[in-house]
Amino acid sequence: MSRWLVFLCTILVSVFFIFLGLFEYWQVRVLERTSDYPFGGQGPTPWYYKSAELYARFNFVSAILFAAIALLSIRAFSTRRKRFQKIMLLVSITLVLIHVVMTSR
Repeated sequence: MSRWLVFLCTILVSVFFIFLGLFEYWQVRVLERTSDYPFGGQGPTPWYYKSAELYARFNFVSAILFAAIALLSIRAFSTRRKRFQKIMLLVSITLVLIHVVMTSR
């Protein structure tokens, strides 16, 4: 049961960050709704707020990384050999990626 719980939490968190990154990319890059964002480095903003293109690229890359983690988690869960070790490794990578994404914001 704990393997299922760890697996589902990893997938749900990854999917959340996939949608978050793709939504921000869609808003800024495709729809060009940039009036609500403080681009240009004014005030205490993270490094990727330097331009709309950089912000969109950062969010797109983070969504791709979380998608890779989700796909690798599904693949690891579907195999029988060392399933739990692989899933725990991917959980660790997910936590590190979340830390990187959240602390750079």
